[in-house]
Amino acid sequence: MIFVLNVLYDERVGGPQLRVLQVAQRLRGNGIETHVVFPKGDRRFAEMLEAARIPFHELDLVRLRDTLHPATHLEYAARFWPTVRAIQCLIREHNIQIVHTNGLMNLQAAIAARREGVRLVWHLNDIETPRLVRLGFLPLARAWADGIAVAARAVGEHCFPNGDEPNGRMHVLYAPVDTARFRPETDGAGVRAELGISSPVIGVVGNFSPGKGFEYLLEAAPAIRQRYPTAKFLLVGELLENRRAYWTGLMRRRDELKLANDLIFAGRREDMPEVYGAMTVFVQASEAEACPMAVLEASASGLPVVATDVGGTRELVEDGMTGLLVEPCRPDEIAEAVLRVLDASDLARRMGQAGAERMRKFFSLDACVASHARLYESVLGRAPGPRSQEGASLEAALHRKP
Repeated sequence: MIFVLNVLYDERVGGPQLRVLQVAQRLRGNGIETHVVFPKGDRRFAEMLEAARIPFHELDLVRLRDTLHPATHLEYAARFWPTVRAIQCLIREHNIQIVHTNGLMNLQAAIAARREGVRLVWHLNDIETPRLVRLGFLPLARAWADGIAVAARAVGEHCFPNGDEPNGRMHVLYAPVDTARFRPETDGAGVRAELGISSPVIGVVGNFSPGKGFEYLLEAAPAIRQRYPTAKFLLVGELLENRRAYWTGLMRRRDELKLANDLIFAGRREDMPEVYGAMTVFVQASEAEACPMAVLEASASGLPVVATDVGGTRELVEDGMTGLLVEPCRPDEIAEAVLRVLDASDLARRMGQAGAERMRKFFSLDACVASHARLYESVLGRAPGPRSQEGASLEAALHRKP
């Protein structure tokens, strides 16, 4: 049995948390037991882990934040070494062999692993890391990590832009999509009836925060409605307390564009397969992404995807085959791409079918679990399991020039 300590620096439920939960459940079948560490706070993730019987530990874990407020940095400094020692205690208590830390700037778990002499996997999942931060922290990852995981090839290219990636230590770990749960056959009629919406429905999913690009879909909406007056825009996601100003700006712009009756804010939903089933086309308008979970879910649900060509999105969406890629911050391109899909139902159907097949083949939960198992076996010095033909095919496809 291999024992892994997976350390997250945000307790709010999002893509990384769902990945850790789903993968931990399946890794047990591979002889790998995962303990999850995350900060105290929002209890929803803890409840999900408890229901799945995944061992977890809530610590006074804080991360560096982009702020000039001195109290925030004083709190980080005060808790830093106590947290390192707490993680060391967990390593000893649970016979941990591998520490898997998430985020370039998150040092506590990395230091704890070094001090206890166990293997370290450093997971990089951000393409917005400033150059100075990369220069400060990447040397530590290079020197200390036995394996470096990246959320997409684009993340590796961002962190190692000169092709100087750590030789043999970098592993791409795409987020998984549960293709048994997200399927093209899922009926969204109940959601449509509940929300009072009819076709066509243009949907977008994500927490309401700057960078997710909700405002660009708003700006694209009038052009779409000019050709499709009955079109509705379904925005699904959680309003974060520290993003109220962004939300207020969205509401103000909605009223200025006279879209109050056409935009539906559904909030956070638990019935996401049915929500995707209610959509006609999915839009991801983000300004930056590593491996956007919503794109994976929408594609697995058989939706044609219109997405900004940022970060790892190109690795998920085959332009012209499973969706259309547009430049970021360009409402005109979003509107044009959405209209192209709505105008051609056969094209939309083919894109949706191809996207669902691509998700089943390359981005399934089984594929993600196998990638984690190979990474862990590799850093322990064991011969890793065989690489799947599907994984090799995806790697070859991503190396082809678009």
